Amino acid sequence: MTTRQTGGLLWGYKPPFTSQRLKALAFTVCSSHIDLDKYIFWTLFLYDNLSKFYSNTNQAKLCFQTLDKAIQFTKTHSCTYFLDHYYFLYATETRNNQGGWNEKSIDYLIQTHVFAKYLENDTVLELTTNYLIELIPSFNWN
Repeated sequence: MTTRQTGGLLWGYKPPFTSQRLKALAFTVCSSHIDLDKYIFWTLFLYDNLSKFYSNTNQAKLCFQTLDKAIQFTKTHSCTYFLDHYYFLYATETRNNQGGWNEKSIDYLIQTHVFAKYLENDTVLELTTNYLIELIPSFNWN
């Protein structure tokens, strides 16, 4: 996958990716010169993309740190934007780093399912439902 910069946002996540572009994106999200509270949706959008970048470049620690910041930001602002994305990435990244599904990653998957249903995100809902049916077939996930 290639990356390109458009309007200050980075599209695509897989290498090649220059460290300068990553620093620019990280600065955009973390800069104290920008009042992130004024741009809640865009801040969460950037956290979503940055966490996916870290996941796709095998930087799990940075991925989890970014997800933690994003989830805390949503709580601070009492909003649900992207929570289904964050919890889904948390679930799959935890699964990948611990060698398979475990109680913690399944808990994140259940949280993903709840938020995807609430937000009517059919794509994420279908993914989580398929995983959950496979993992806990006795429960009706629909």
